[in-house]
Amino acid sequence: MRARVSRTVVFWWGDGQLICDDPLRHKQVALTEAAERLLRAYSDWAEVDGPLARQLLGAHILVGEGSAEHDLEESLGNWRELGPAAAYYHLASRTLEG
Repeated sequence: MRARVSRTVVFWWGDGQLICDDPLRHKQVALTEAAERLLRAYSDWAEVDGPLARQLLGAHILVGEGSAEHDLEESLGNWRELGPAAAYYHLASRTLEG
């Protein structure tokens, strides 16, 4: 299976750690140095290799090619065309059903 970094997540540095913000799930994860290095290999489609890559796939930081999550990213249409900031704002400002 091939995967790449999700187009819906956003990264930033906080307190010396790389933080991944997933606006679809309204959750944030602090990444390890090993995860940070591994993400570079998945900037474009690459074979999922190793337990850390599988863990990042399970955490939705990586998205599998042809998966339901990949289809969702592709369906963002106009939001994605407006750029990552607009898409992030749109996704992050939605409320979760409770």
